[in-house]
Formats: sequence, structure tokens, C-alpha cells
Amino acid sequence: MGNYPSILHMQNVAKCLSEKDRKALKVQTREEAELAYVAKSEKELQRKIESLLNRRGYRPIRQRMDRKSNIAEGMPDIQFSCYGQAVYWEIKLPGRNPDPAQKEQIAALLTAPNSAEVRVIRSYQEAFNHLQELERKYKPKQ
Repeated sequence: MGNYPSILHMQNVAKCLSEKDRKALKVQTREEAELAYVAKSEKELQRKIESLLNRRGYRPIRQRMDRKSNIAEGMPDIQFSCYGQAVYWEIKLPGRNPDPAQKEQIAALLTAPNSAEVRVIRSYQEAFNHLQELERKYKPKQ
């Protein structure tokens, strides 16, 4: 931005505005922009993984975060059954970790009486590999 002082940079201006004003002007702070990017990227990864499951004949249930629901806070993003075994995948981008509510749900799902297969998935390849592992483990021997 030429020789203007850094106070005029949009990021610095955005920090000085109220949340209401930022929304009206469609301006985000760096932190808000990063959170929006992460959310969009995680949704894209979820869609790709859901597509993988559909192509393999599974019928995944994916949480919709854009609407209110009766689903407990922190439930993993994708749920499906692999040859009768309940599977839950929490989708996170590399470097991101489940929040406390998600950790609590994961712990509950891992223990009896649930005893589900639960995994934090950080890439399409990781989902593919875990799915193959599940199929080897649970597919009935013929």
C-alpha cells in the first residue's frame, strides 16, 4: 500500500471495528479469516471423504453444522457402519485437534457399551487407509 503507515492496512482497520460493523462492511480480522478458511477447508475434506464412503457402498451420516439439531455437542463429523461395526470419524485439518467437547464424545464412544471404532482423520489418504484397515478387520471371512 505504498508509503502509507501500517495503521491504514485493512487488517489493522478491521481490528478497530465492532463485529457488527465488520459484518456490515464484509471485513474480517486475520483471525476471523483464518477460522473461516479452516471451516471451509474442513467441510471440503468432509465432502471428499463422504464421497469416498459413498463410492464404496457405505451410507455415511454427516453432521450438519449449519442447522440446529438434537445431536450432542462434540459428536464426530462422520458416522457409518462397516460390516456391523459402528465407525466415527472426526475430520480435522493437519495441525488441528479436537476441542474439549469432541474429546469427551470420542472417549465415550471408545468405551463400553459403545466400543466403537473412532478416529481423528486429517486427510483423504488417512481416511482411505483406515477404511481398508476396517474392511480387513470386519469383513466376514468366506
